[in-house]
Amino acid sequence: MIAAVLASGSKGNCMYICQGSDALLIDAGISARALKRSLALAPLGAVYPPKAVFVTHEHCDHIRGLRVLTSKLPLTVYAPPPCAEYIDCETEDIFDGEPVSVGGLEVTAFPTPHDAAASCGYVVRGEGFSLGYATDLGYVTEEIFARLCSCRYVVLESNHDTELLKNGSYPEYLKARILSDCGHLSNDSAARCAAALAKQGVERIMLAHLSEENNRPELAAIASSSAIARAGLNCHVSVAGARTPTILADEPVKRVIVC
Repeated sequence: MIAAVLASGSKGNCMYICQGSDALLIDAGISARALKRSLALAPLGAVYPPKAVFVTHEHCDHIRGLRVLTSKLPLTVYAPPPCAEYIDCETEDIFDGEPVSVGGLEVTAFPTPHDAAASCGYVVRGEGFSLGYATDLGYVTEEIFARLCSCRYVVLESNHDTELLKNGSYPEYLKARILSDCGHLSNDSAARCAAALAKQGVERIMLAHLSEENNRPELAAIASSSAIARAGLNCHVSVAGARTPTILADEPVKRVIVC
């Protein structure tokens, strides 16, 4: 099984997940060229091309590359129904709690609170692994937590340091949006969630969707790692690169096809 965040943040988001010959993307907020370059740069060996893209919501940093990507690869695009009219390619509906299969991978959506037509996270399950993906959320609902704590691996938003945001250059309306319950998750909120997930047995957490202006990777990492350590727990914490591929998990599989 391979799981790698290829890009993360306001300039583009994309994650690659593969088990055996079955591969998929979560979001396609980078160009097809950038996707191919990221897969080549990642220390993954040869990889299988994705069969599907699962869209979290319709904001451009999550769908920017979809139209060109679907013209180059035979992809099925899944998205929450209200997002379809904003996506410039054919989509299949995905509904909360109803699993979709991509070969041996099973993908289930769950709702996230964000200022979009619809917004969701995903749980991806395969043979011997499970991964939860939750970014672009104003707060962690009980349902989100329940979905994530059932997973072995988690990608979790840690968007901003609250003080950096409040004292930064963003206009007040944008600060209010980010801090709202339909905005983005702060380092402190992510840290509390990370510690709670570690208590439930989550093994690895990758912090994602960091603001380049209102956060620093070290601040996000310290917040979550410290919260986990204070609770006397063990859980590996890493931070997704904004424009460089970052491995969350790479377990031995047969990889022979180059995308």
